[in-house]
Amino acid sequence: TRPVVQVVEEATGEILYTVRATSNRFKPPVYSTGKFSVKVGVNKPDQVTHQGVTTVVDGDKSVLNVELSLNEEGADKKSTSNEQWIQR
Repeated sequence: TRPVVQVVEEATGEILYTVRATSNRFKPPVYSTGKFSVKVGVNKPDQVTHQGVTTVVDGDKSVLNVELSLNEEGADKKSTSNEQWIQR
């Protein structure tokens, strides 16, 4: 599954961008330091929200695993995305 990912700057509440990842692994770029909320979902970024996510330096191997339901009812079919957060 290619999740939809939204990155929000927590200090301002500004949505920096919303994109569909090109695979189940995604390293969302940001261009400043601070704390960010990362929202993820199958068709829109509404299933999982991680708040207080901070930037990492290039080469950092930090990984945030996200498990998403692949249907509207939230039944048992799941997909795991290995999101790598957040590269500056």
